[in-house]
Amino acid sequence: MAATFVDVASGSAVRIVAREDSRELARKLYPHVESKSSQQMLAYRELPDTQLFDEQQVRVETDPAEFPGYKSDRILCPRCGEGVNFGRFVEVDGERLCLSCARPELRYWRPANLEP
Repeated sequence: MAATFVDVASGSAVRIVAREDSRELARKLYPHVESKSSQQMLAYRELPDTQLFDEQQVRVETDPAEFPGYKSDRILCPRCGEGVNFGRFVEVDGERLCLSCARPELRYWRPANLEP
């Protein structure tokens, strides 16, 4: 598990990663507690952050499209007629196609009238 916290004005960020060895440390600290989750809860209350997490200073380049309210060009897919936002299209033989039309094999959905 990891999380990155970004100062969008500067691009500077900190990435926090949960240490995998903290679970083993919890087992060693509380061998008399049967439940693994109880061992972890006890250890997480007492262990210093440095034993639970790794911290790293990083930089994150944030695309303007990631921000709320961002407006971008909208195109219509010439095959299916659906609107496509945020540059989520692929150019194929001079046509700007939505991702579903450009690569139907990668769709997460399929028409219900087709056999499985």
